[in-house]
Amino acid sequence: NKYPVLFAARNTEFGQLKGALTLREGKFQLDNFLITATDWVAKGQGWMGLDQSLDMRTVVLLSRELSTDLIADVKGLKYLTNKEGRLEIPVALTGTLPRVTPQPDLAYVSRLLQRRLIGEGIEEVTKGLQKPKSRPAEQPLQPGTGSPPPAKPPEKRPEEELLKGLKDLFRK
Repeated sequence: NKYPVLFAARNTEFGQLKGALTLREGKFQLDNFLITATDWVAKGQGWMGLDQSLDMRTVVLLSRELSTDLIADVKGLKYLTNKEGRLEIPVALTGTLPRVTPQPDLAYVSRLLQRRLIGEGIEEVTKGLQKPKSRPAEQPLQPGTGSPPPAKPPEKRPEEELLKGLKDLFRK
């Protein structure tokens, strides 16, 4: 196991745990919390009721090395990387302790994917404007066949890859 502290340890050791905690209307409100561990950082906000109900929204930022390894296994996760190539995984924690399960925050994922696709779309348009496109009649012929190269198979849509990646990640 390449990450024994993360995946094989019985307990998680935190390097830092901080945030603003207030008790209001029977709930502990936790704002601007930060939790750090060996290969990840979690930031977010939310609340926990006196009845142990929980509603938290977090973004888990993985180390660059862990991000690279996970993306190698689950290709669709590449759409959740930030500018530094680190995975930013939005997670919603809801339920009543101890039965709280992490789920991808799909509203956050949708906004992130839209920003990413708009950025890629602008990049593609810019590339298209910079180099002239050849007309189909001018396509180079495949050596020895006298015909154009075969068409590339259609790529999966980014949102399909991302959803598959998140499902795979949360199953592990």
